[in-house]
Amino acid sequence: MGVVPRAVTVWAVELGKDVQPDETKGTLELASQGLLFTPSDVARPVVRLPVSEIVKVRRLKGSPVLMVERTTASGPGRTAFYFVQPPPLNALLGTSVERPSGLAAFRNPRRKARRDNVGYLGTTNREKKAALNEWVRAVRTAAARTASGPDQAAAES
Repeated sequence: MGVVPRAVTVWAVELGKDVQPDETKGTLELASQGLLFTPSDVARPVVRLPVSEIVKVRRLKGSPVLMVERTTASGPGRTAFYFVQPPPLNALLGTSVERPSGLAAFRNPRRKARRDNVGYLGTTNREKKAALNEWVRAVRTAAARTASGPDQAAAES
């Protein structure tokens, strides 16, 4: 299987139209059959992403995020694995709790939150870039081997 990266602590966020963005802290491992995400909260189920379902894996440029796109029987799915705690999403989703006063009332709080989040992710990206590149390489290699596995087995028979 090649070099397998060590298990890491990540925050998983399932992305989609019908999914409420919610981060779950846990451990990400690359097993022989696929990605295995074990949440820290024992009440949440373990998530298995078989390598055979993975269509695309990439590191989002300028951020410590591993994006995994897959196709399942129920349709396409995307999961973002943050290698650092994700910035708060409440200001971007319009659920801000405090109203600014004075001159700050004329500023766009969503724009400021977005700018702060991009700055935070860019800063933490420097620390995690090498680890993310290693994960992308390992998952792509595992997916390529799975894709070429049946053809290779048929050729050897």
